[in-house]
Amino acid sequence: MALLNQVGTALASSLELDEIMNKTLALLMAYFKVEAGEIFLREEDDTLRLVLHRGEAAEAFWTRNRYKLGEGMVGQAAQTKQPVVSNHLEKDARVTRQAVVKAGFRQIVCIPLPAHAEIVGVLTIATRSKKAISKNELDLLVSVAAGAGTAIENARLHSNLRRVTILEERERIGMDLH
Repeated sequence: MALLNQVGTALASSLELDEIMNKTLALLMAYFKVEAGEIFLREEDDTLRLVLHRGEAAEAFWTRNRYKLGEGMVGQAAQTKQPVVSNHLEKDARVTRQAVVKAGFRQIVCIPLPAHAEIVGVLTIATRSKKAISKNELDLLVSVAAGAGTAIENARLHSNLRRVTILEERERIGMDLH
């Protein structure tokens, strides 16, 4: 409950995309005591682009920063709209970044970030721990991701609204000058 409250407060406190993503990922990493976390956002061409990495072994995670829908664990989570969990990365054929395995990571959890009926991205957490994530912990991650997905979509809409407002104002000034 404390995590949900903290994340809810963080998500409601800003309409800035970077701030929302950083706060959410920092809170999740601290709560779950994981060494790395990432957020991939869905682009207009339906690819998922890595926009934020926090934690250890950044160079290993950045070896692959784009996925197509259905590709790898990240793409699979986005396509199926379901969490994808690997508790044994070294044996998982879906692993597309071998540098992450070489950096000692054993587990990755990829959670889709939903907004309305669409997926706006995927949140991942990774750990070197042998302890598998529990069903309750996975449910908690899914709940947090649902709120984060909506907050990300709201931040994007707010940013687009600001751009449109500026363009309309420029057009109005241009008409006045004409």
